[in-house]
Amino acid sequence: MPRKAAQQRFARIRIAVQLQAIRPPVVKASACRLDPAKGVTEQTTGRRGLIFRIDSIHRTGDEAIAEGGYFEAGLSASANRYGVRRIAGRWQVVDDAMHSIA
Repeated sequence: MPRKAAQQRFARIRIAVQLQAIRPPVVKASACRLDPAKGVTEQTTGRRGLIFRIDSIHRTGDEAIAEGGYFEAGLSASANRYGVRRIAGRWQVVDDAMHSIA
């Protein structure tokens, strides 16, 4: 695997690990069901939710730009550019620019 691809995969894995501490919980998209009438639901509990995505990450030192957004079946969606900075050893969103929303 090329180095850049490996770094992006590692960054996605680290983000996923950090998301595990968030409440309500974050689960894999594959653990959810997409239904045009019901939206996004978790398969095991039936709880409604959103699907967040990260399309790309461009990192320079302790700063990064992440492109992504969320999807709520046919109900709503967004496309955002997130400015992220490592502050005191933790990655934090410092800017959120919305490109589109539906």
